Amino acid sequence: MDSHDLYNLLFDKISIVTRDDGQSQLPRFAKLLRWSSSLGCVIQACDEEIASPIQSHCVTKPSLFITAVLRADWKDGEPYSNVTDVSYVKNTLLAVAMREPVTWIGETPRCDRLRVVGIAVPAEKLSAIGLGDHFEDMFDDPGAPIGIKSMSMSPQIRALAEEMLDPSEEGGIGQLLAEAHATEMVARALSAFADKDETTRLNERDRMAVRRVRDLLESDLSCDWMLAELAKQAGLSARSLNTKFRIAFGASVFEYLKRRRLEFAHETLMQRRMSVSEIAYRVGYESPANFATAFRRHFGYVPTALLRPRIN
Repeated sequence: MDSHDLYNLLFDKISIVTRDDGQSQLPRFAKLLRWSSSLGCVIQACDEEIASPIQSHCVTKPSLFITAVLRADWKDGEPYSNVTDVSYVKNTLLAVAMREPVTWIGETPRCDRLRVVGIAVPAEKLSAIGLGDHFEDMFDDPGAPIGIKSMSMSPQIRALAEEMLDPSEEGGIGQLLAEAHATEMVARALSAFADKDETTRLNERDRMAVRRVRDLLESDLSCDWMLAELAKQAGLSARSLNTKFRIAFGASVFEYLKRRRLEFAHETLMQRRMSVSEIAYRVGYESPANFATAFRRHFGYVPTALLRPRIN
C-alpha cells in the first residue's frame, strides 16, 4: 500500500500542517508509515525533531491507536487535542480506541527530539482476528465513542519499540520482524491494559500484598525466591498469592519472575551494557546456554542477535 491508501484506511479526512506557515506535513510523516499485512495495521516509527508547532485536523475511522513514547523533549508544553487529556511523556504507553468516526483537532508543540512508535489498527481488523472483545474493553463507558487509557510502558514493550526504531535487519527479514514486533506490541498493550483494569477486582489489602511481592521480585531478579517465603511476606497462603498475583499482573509469581528476568536481560543487551554470559548470571540462570534457550523461546531469536551492528 502507498501512503495515500494507508491514510484512507484510518481517516475519512486528514490535514497536518505547520502552524506558522500552513505547509503540509503529510509527505514528511508519510515516509515514516509502514503497512503490516499480517495484522492489517499501520506502523509509524518516528525519531524526529519538531522545529515548528504542527496542527492536525482529521476525522478518524473506527480504530485502535497505540503509542509508545520512548522520548519526548517538549519545548513549549505537551501536545493537546479536543478528544484526549493524557500526558505524552517518556516511557508512557497510550491507547485511544474509537468505535465511530471522530473529529480530532490537536497541536504538537516544538520538540528537540520525539521518539515514538505508533500502531493503528482498524476496528474491523481486530474483530476479524478475534480481538473485538478486547477492543470493547478499552471503553470504560459502553456507550462512549472514545476510550482512552495510559500507563507506564513495560520493559518488554519498550524493547519492541526500540527494535522497531533501530532495526537490526533490513529488507524482507526486517519487514517480517517489524510486523512481528507490531503484532506483539498490540497484544501486549491490550493485555497490559486489561491487567491494569483487573486489579480493581482485588481489595486494597490484596493489592498492597501482591505489589509488595512484585517489588521484592523486582528488587533482586537473580534471587532463588521460594513461594512459601513470598506468601509469608504477603500474609497469604501460597495458593491465594498465586491466584491474586495472576489477577493483578496476568501471570503467576514465577511466570512473572521469568518474564521480568528476560525483559531486563533484553533491555540490558539492547544497551550493550553486559555480555550474554554476564547478563545470564545477573538474572539468575545457572548457565548461558539455559538462558539463551529461554530467551529464544520468549522473544523468538537468540540474545546475540541484539549485539549485532544496527542499521541506521
